[in-house]
Amino acid sequence: MADEVVIYAFGDSIIKGHCYPEQGSVEHVAASLAFPTRVIKMARNGATICPSALRAPDLGGQILKQCDEVPADAPLPDLIVFNGMTNDIYQGFVHTRMGAMTGEDDYDADDFDHRTFAGCLEATIAEFHRRWPSAPIIYLAVHKNGSIDFMDQLSVHKLIVAVCAKWNVAVADVWNDADLDTRKDSDRIAYSFDALGADGLPSTPKTAECGRSEYQPSGTHPNFPAIDRYYRPILGKTIRMVVRR
Repeated sequence: MADEVVIYAFGDSIIKGHCYPEQGSVEHVAASLAFPTRVIKMARNGATICPSALRAPDLGGQILKQCDEVPADAPLPDLIVFNGMTNDIYQGFVHTRMGAMTGEDDYDADDFDHRTFAGCLEATIAEFHRRWPSAPIIYLAVHKNGSIDFMDQLSVHKLIVAVCAKWNVAVADVWNDADLDTRKDSDRIAYSFDALGADGLPSTPKTAECGRSEYQPSGTHPNFPAIDRYYRPILGKTIRMVVRR
């Protein structure tokens, strides 16, 4: 379709859709926009900003390397959306190698420390710019997640916002601008999923087929009610602001 907006989507399971890859968070939001979109998704479960410790072929991997997975015949992107942080915290990377952003005027790839989260984040954004220089970029800062350390989330979120400001990356800031917080059991149960429900879609309290506990659902993956209520207003507004259709 000539007028469709092509969105490349990189990141982890929240963008992939976890066990419902037919429609992750970006596709679900994009479908609600007033203009036609085409989402080309490279995100995968377990992916990280840092080089991943997960070695399974269908899990993990570094988000930077997802650039190599764009289909050769794919049209150029009108927009890039990506996320990353959750699995870096989960795998313990930020405790030992958070690192720091390079100087405000330093865009030299040789200065990025690929041993650190900060260096890998800058390298990822720089690679997006190098490959697709005309495409604006949005970072999707996901909700407050009760399954990983909150203070780690806070520290990494502040770093990400600073890096995005330096690199002129828009932030769809669900973490800061929405009150979805799965540290609260009510939010975790109502708005997250780890398995499909009886209807074959990401589960909700009404469709969940297995018993719930203090650990399940984990609070990590937003279900469709969560995306509709919290992600769609924020990510949708950011997409409309950046794409200007």
